[in-house]
Amino acid sequence: MAGCNPMMERVDRLYEQWVDFIDDPTARVLRWVVDIDELQVVETFVGVESSDAGQTADLFVRLTLPFVRPDTFALELWNELVVTAKGAEGGALAQWKPPAPSRDGIAALVSACSSLVDYVRRDGLPLDHLVLVLLPSAVSETSAWGTWLETMGAAIADASVRVMVTDDVDAPFVSPRAPTTKIRSVRADLDMAGARLEVSAQAGGLDQPPGAFRHAFTKMLNAIAARDLSTATVVGAEAMKVAAAQGWWQLSVAVLFGLGSGHLTSSPTTAIDFFGRAESLAGAQPQDPSSRTLQIKCRLGMGSCAYQAGAFAKAAELYAATAALARADDDARTELDCRRLASHCFDRAGQTREAWDAGLAAIEVGVRMDRETRESSTLAYAGAQQLELCRRRSYGHYRNGIERTMQELLGPSWQVHGAPSPVAT
Repeated sequence: MAGCNPMMERVDRLYEQWVDFIDDPTARVLRWVVDIDELQVVETFVGVESSDAGQTADLFVRLTLPFVRPDTFALELWNELVVTAKGAEGGALAQWKPPAPSRDGIAALVSACSSLVDYVRRDGLPLDHLVLVLLPSAVSETSAWGTWLETMGAAIADASVRVMVTDDVDAPFVSPRAPTTKIRSVRADLDMAGARLEVSAQAGGLDQPPGAFRHAFTKMLNAIAARDLSTATVVGAEAMKVAAAQGWWQLSVAVLFGLGSGHLTSSPTTAIDFFGRAESLAGAQPQDPSSRTLQIKCRLGMGSCAYQAGAFAKAAELYAATAALARADDDARTELDCRRLASHCFDRAGQTREAWDAGLAAIEVGVRMDRETRESSTLAYAGAQQLELCRRRSYGHYRNGIERTMQELLGPSWQVHGAPSPVAT
């Protein structure tokens, strides 16, 4: 395996952790605790091992069924396993017939796994372990998910059957309680910030403007990820200095936008200053085709800052002004979002009439969209907001008309897309 490529070296670390898990005779479930960057490396590891380039004799079966109903999840996984396995290995497992599932879903799933191991080995294919890679697309009950994994791990007697899951280091959902648990928790600890700096250093040219900017920008992003905003601001200024000297205004905007995003939750007033500087810089380049798009992004950031600070009237004004800019840029999706967000913010500010008008304007944008764009937009949220406003006495008589319009635009089941309206962008 590669040793000089920093990213591949991180994959190598995962292989070492994997071998340690496999060599543990009592462990059945590997819980890899990762941050967002490390999750991508785990995905790479699983992708490699699921392909012909895999370096182990383990069969990885990736299952993504959402964990919604704990009582039936194992049986649902049984079905997903059967379908996925039969299509794996180029169809080599298509003739495998698992035992009929029993009422005990976990027992049925474990039995199917052992059956698959036997089938593969009987067919002459090399196999050390069958690995269920459980990456549910959603987890409705985190405590129940942890309990389910412990029950699953305890039910697996065959050491050839293993389970792999990932867990968020910042918001873990599994906390093994008993010392005899078969869940092995491993902090990936890949130092992805260091890897990015190593990649930048290996690219060379750090004494030249492109390399100097790249390295400072990388340091800034690392500091933001580590929530070290003081360092991020200092190295961001270094990157800005290089970009300004070279006339790279787009890169200066990127630095300011990054600093604004980094400060958004902790200091909205500081963030809005960074976004505002970025917007002014982009606006000073009207001849550049990217200018307006960058202005829109910066103004959306400013709107989010105002919302975070509770300045709802200010946020509404920013979103309304940005909607006009998006329309001039022929960006219907962003225009709809801006008018919808303006409506929500006006309502939070107690300006019901302005909220109503902005909401109607959002629906009108949906009318102008083609069908495909409309159905994948946030128009349903705009409609849901407008119906909420119809609860007010002054607007109740408009309810039937709004519902009729939304049905014409999105169909009779349009409200299933509704739910709570997203605000921050």
